[in-house]
This record gives sequence, structure tokens and C-alpha cells, in this order.
Amino acid sequence: MKRTLFLVVGAIFLMFICASGTLAQSASSRHGIGPYMGFASDPDQFVIGGQGVFGPYASPVHISPSLDIGFGDNWDVATLNLDITYDFFPRNYNTVFFAGAGPTMAFYSSDRFDDQSEAGLSLIGGVKFAGERGNSFNLAARIGVGDIPDIKFTAGYLFAMR
Repeated sequence: MKRTLFLVVGAIFLMFICASGTLAQSASSRHGIGPYMGFASDPDQFVIGGQGVFGPYASPVHISPSLDIGFGDNWDVATLNLDITYDFFPRNYNTVFFAGAGPTMAFYSSDRFDDQSEAGLSLIGGVKFAGERGNSFNLAARIGVGDIPDIKFTAGYLFAMR
């Protein structure tokens, strides 16, 4: 059950990334895809995942989907986020602050407890630092509202898409 759940969530995320690729190729250089990792609370977990930033549709607004898997605290949690983010001070590309919100689906799996899925709202904020060739490093904090992980702190790297 656990493996099937992660494969289904991964396939949905991959389809979204592929469908958004044409939109990303026509936008500015502040978008891309890449990995991230961090820590979550309630349940207490180590988190790894993938993220994307696509747009801007109405500069400086972006669609920022992400998928992560958390391990620890007797649970494996796959979380699918579809955030809308806003870049503050986007003209200063060396450092860009961002904030946003969006729906989140969390799929919980455990050997000790029944599997379950929950929905909620995520509030996200962070900062992006410019890197080489349009790539960027980002730090983010995500607060969960509803029956999803309470808080996550992540660090990630975005590879620019041209």
C-alpha cells in the first residue's frame, strides 16, 4: 500500500511538471525545478522532495508546486502542495523574499496505524538567493493549517529552465 501510494503521488506530480514545462519555457529566468530537504514538526520528520516555480503569469506571481516525503515518528508522509507565491522586491534578483499559500494533500502511511489522507492549507514564506546561470538557492518555512504537518523548514536549489 505504501509503495503504491508514493508511486501515484509521484506520477501526479510528474504529470503536472511536464504539463507546465511549456509555460515555464516562455517565462522569465526566475523559475525552475529542483530538490529540497528539511525538517517537519507534528509528525517530527526528515523531509526530502522536489519543487517547481512556474510563471510569472502576472509578474511577480508564480505557481509553486512541490512534492515531499517525510520519514520518522512512526509515519511516512507524502505531501503534495500547490502554492501561489508572490515575490517581494523582484527587481533585486540577488535576494528575493516570497510568501504564499495553497492547498495541501497529505498521505500518511504507517506499519503501526491505519493509512490515511488529509487535506489542509499551507502558508509559505522564505527567501531566494541568486546563483550562477539563473539558478537559485532558497530557504522556506511552511505552516500547515488543518490535518497536515504543522511546520516545515526547508532548504532547496532551483535549476533555471530556459
